[in-house]
Amino acid sequence: MPKKSREEIIWQPFNSLVPLNSLKKTIDKNKVKIPKPVLSPDQIKDLEEKILDSYYSKEEIIITYYREGFLYKVKAYIKYIDKLKKQLILSNGLIIYFKQVIAIS
Repeated sequence: MPKKSREEIIWQPFNSLVPLNSLKKTIDKNKVKIPKPVLSPDQIKDLEEKILDSYYSKEEIIITYYREGFLYKVKAYIKYIDKLKKQLILSNGLIIYFKQVIAIS
């Protein structure tokens, strides 16, 4: 194995900094997470009524839901309501639990 000069060793990249980049991205992502909004019983009742109305009228709706610290919006039809598992199955294949739903428009 040939010896390397000091200059070649100094200018080689330092690989231990690579994992720090992924750690920094994870920390930055966790900083922007929000707590789950708390809904009153009246708001929950209104959501349930809107879900049933849109299901029976086959109307496309925009659902705002909370998952792992972030709010997401999806526009779809409600394909099926699973009362046992407490989830909505949407026309685009997405499954949303009742407790994740924040708003419907």
